[in-house]
Amino acid sequence: MSVLDCFVTAKGSLGISELSRLTGLSKSTVHNLVATLVQTDLLASDGSNRRYRLGSKLVQLGNAFVESTDLRDLVLPTLTEIRDLTDETVTLHVRVGNERVLIAQVVSTQGIRRVLEVGATRPVYMGAVGTVLMSGMSDEEVLRLLEQEHPKRLTATTVTDPRRILELVEQARSDGYLILNSQSEDGVGAIALPIHDHRGTVVAAIVVSGPVHRWNAETMAIHLERMKALAHEVDRRLGRRQEAVDAAAGAKSL
Repeated sequence: MSVLDCFVTAKGSLGISELSRLTGLSKSTVHNLVATLVQTDLLASDGSNRRYRLGSKLVQLGNAFVESTDLRDLVLPTLTEIRDLTDETVTLHVRVGNERVLIAQVVSTQGIRRVLEVGATRPVYMGAVGTVLMSGMSDEEVLRLLEQEHPKRLTATTVTDPRRILELVEQARSDGYLILNSQSEDGVGAIALPIHDHRGTVVAAIVVSGPVHRWNAETMAIHLERMKALAHEVDRRLGRRQEAVDAAAGAKSL
């Protein structure tokens, strides 16, 4: 796993010496591990230059993960209903470590629309959906994550200040949703809503996104209550009791 983890951020091939340096393992140990990983198609050789890249087996495992996720199957009808309501692209994301992963998508029918890649990852601190996922973490956990990640700016309006990110996390907790525009891409408007399990833990987030000239705070407001109601219905299907939903709503109104 240490060897495979090196390829997560490498964005290309790696040699034995690089893998040895990144893992802290001896070159002979890395060579033996790589040989086994190549045999199982978890890694593939780039040929005579003795460099390696991720293998086809990982694609199969990734697809199997997405297809076998019960949460995805449970939420997919809701994603479709929100897409039909707004006619904007609706996606489902989960937090995996310091990243968020897109596990389901229902695409807008409009000519100009946002289309993402299922399985794509982003830093969890970035954008409305990542901030909503962090709303299930304690302030200490959020600050520790931001200290590790050193937030990077992708657009002129990307929020990178840890104090401002923490304020947005609190806003997401308080309001039960978050609107943020042009965070990872210019011209994209997005609203994210949390999904809770039976314990009230934020286990996923739904994001509705589209061109900001068409999908913005004004147009989102038209559908906001219905979108929140649909997210709460998913919570109930995951076992969250109605009184917990009502109590959370009451706390926000104080």
